[in-house]
Amino acid sequence: MVCTKSGSCRTGWSGRLGARERRQKVAIANRCRPNLPLSTTNLRERTNSGRLSRFRPLERRGLDEAGLASAGRFNLMTAESVLHLAEIFCSRQGEGELAGTRSVFVRATGCNLRCWFCDTPYTSWEPKGDEVDLATVVGEIESYDCHHVVLTGGEPLLQPGIVPLSRTLRERGYHITVETAGTIDRPVEADLMSISPKLSNAAPHAENHWDIRHERDRFVPETVRRLVSDYPFQLKFVIDQTPDIDEVRRWLQHFPMVPADRVWLMPQGRTTEELARRGVWLEPLARSLGYHFCPRRHIEWYGNVRGT
Repeated sequence: MVCTKSGSCRTGWSGRLGARERRQKVAIANRCRPNLPLSTTNLRERTNSGRLSRFRPLERRGLDEAGLASAGRFNLMTAESVLHLAEIFCSRQGEGELAGTRSVFVRATGCNLRCWFCDTPYTSWEPKGDEVDLATVVGEIESYDCHHVVLTGGEPLLQPGIVPLSRTLRERGYHITVETAGTIDRPVEADLMSISPKLSNAAPHAENHWDIRHERDRFVPETVRRLVSDYPFQLKFVIDQTPDIDEVRRWLQHFPMVPADRVWLMPQGRTTEELARRGVWLEPLARSLGYHFCPRRHIEWYGNVRGT
């Protein structure tokens, strides 16, 4: 949900929303701003108006979902002026240093990892989305009266088009957060590099054939060093069980330049009950080690639904 510059209230584009998801977004919007009118905006529906005439769905370009899932990256994309996106929406950030900050989220689809607990499987295990040109993305962002933009995924740094998008947003004065697993290096513009390293607890099950590749690609220390050296940053670790804390400490030994106050520990979970159960023991433990505890506020506020 978002208030536009004209004062109307609407949800953002989220590709192929089903009826259930639309009802959820309407309910979320009504909870946040019950006195403002609501209309659902969908980029596909708006192509007939002429504003988004360059918008082309993925399936029309031969990049079907099976191909995306098997490749894990967009090898067929060569133009930096095109991005593959799952959704664009406005909400409040739920994690890390800027939790509570109203932001426009640009969610790329496609990921080079396959965490078993991924809460956006429509960008990883079964990537869905559309091919959108840079001008359309910028126009959609500018339609929201919002200073902060979050480039997220999936893994947004898979896509070359993220670089010119970030530069355009910098020129127009936006605050830019980039959310990444820290495995890919591109010269993006960012005010905050939000790195979520994947521990061994994220490994997918062997029977789905992603376990070897995931383990090979999840830790790229030279990329992490570059990101923490060149950008203001935060590190967010997903914690499932208490032994994960020891793994975090071993991970940080590779990066002595990282102070404890740039580390956030967040409980693994996709429901408020799971988060609360792990948060009981994780919060005091994180604080005793000098780290931040990172509740996942967006799930507490809205539930684990798209567009939030």
